[in-house]
Amino acid sequence: MAEPLLLSAVEGIHASHTAVPQTFAMVGVLAGEAPAIGALRERAVERWGAVERLRWVLPSVHEASARRDFGWGRQRWRVLDRFDPVRHVVTSDDSSSLADLAGPLVGLPLPRDLPPWRLRVIRLMGTRQFALALVVHHALMDGASARNLFNRLLDGPSSGREDRRPVRSPGPVPPSAPPDAWGGPRTALELLNPSKRLPVHRSRARGEAVWIPVDPGALGAAQQVLPGSVVTRTEVLLSAAAGALRTVYGPPERWPGRRGAPVYAGVPVDLRSDPGELGNVLSGLRVPLPVGRTSPRARLADCRGLVAALRADHAPAGSRLLDVALRAGTPALRALGALMPILAPVGCTAMGWKGGPWFLDGRPLVRMVGVPTLSVPGTLYFMLVDYAGTPSLCVVANALPGQPTLLATAFARELDALTARETLARPR
Repeated sequence: MAEPLLLSAVEGIHASHTAVPQTFAMVGVLAGEAPAIGALRERAVERWGAVERLRWVLPSVHEASARRDFGWGRQRWRVLDRFDPVRHVVTSDDSSSLADLAGPLVGLPLPRDLPPWRLRVIRLMGTRQFALALVVHHALMDGASARNLFNRLLDGPSSGREDRRPVRSPGPVPPSAPPDAWGGPRTALELLNPSKRLPVHRSRARGEAVWIPVDPGALGAAQQVLPGSVVTRTEVLLSAAAGALRTVYGPPERWPGRRGAPVYAGVPVDLRSDPGELGNVLSGLRVPLPVGRTSPRARLADCRGLVAALRADHAPAGSRLLDVALRAGTPALRALGALMPILAPVGCTAMGWKGGPWFLDGRPLVRMVGVPTLSVPGTLYFMLVDYAGTPSLCVVANALPGQPTLLATAFARELDALTARETLARPR
């Protein structure tokens, strides 16, 4: 057994969060019959056996909770010599319809005595398709890492056999940040600026997930509907999410929270210098969503260029909460996680699936669905994944029953509304 490795601060936060399982899933839908489980296990060993991170075991729950007040340096990954393909590559006990694929995967717990990941084969009823679901604990890696790992398993532009050195969490604070960006009264006021809260009774909240296919024509048209530069996928996602929130929950002035407060969303920022890196290699932004706008195109106009502006060095520290918390240390990170319903109750990720086409022994990959991590009650997440022009949206919410379905439906209608004939509303 190899020498134990220290957990980074981000890894430690996820490892100690036991109220809600810190797992997410990357799900590939493939055409054809599912492979024999023995053949898939052999492939997993061949393609993933050299990836050290897949042999890391989380600290026990007792260790994580007992030491959380004494710094994450006291927690260590236990490193195994190999992972057990029989326990890590499994067939799901039940079949699923394609439409219900995401629900059983949200907040799926993983045992702590094994490396915290599973590859599940899921039979899809009524189709000649099957799904591969890579379920991962967020302490082990982020979504972009899971995408890279998924591609290693498949056949495509590269063989998937190359090994890359596992990467620990990077220093997320930009070196050119202004001297006053991380301290003093200005920062404190920005960080204490809360979001409007979702109008959800937390005692009635429960975790649910739903996914829908997104019309690629509508998504592409939405990126080009405004005069001037093309809008990014992330900007379309933020705009359509804002419209969906307004449709389901009403105007934000009716939401709980300080009058005039923004509705904030957390948006991850990939910090990889090498696109093949594995780990938690990301930071995040707190982005105000234009839920108060009544016009879909006005919402989109508000979102254009917003992420780029908030990533700039002169952006307020209140928009870069994760950077600030990492700079301040573990207690700030733990507080950030507990305060998410107040600071940023919505999450948004738009992920492109680079490379391809991808195959599993000749079976083509036809769609990818990302199922985000379930967070605490009063929060929700929109994740848009676009593989080969077949975008998919998944909504995960710890909110009232049925609301993910309402939000996903409203999101699709918002895309349609963006490309309908409309005069661009003047911002107000």
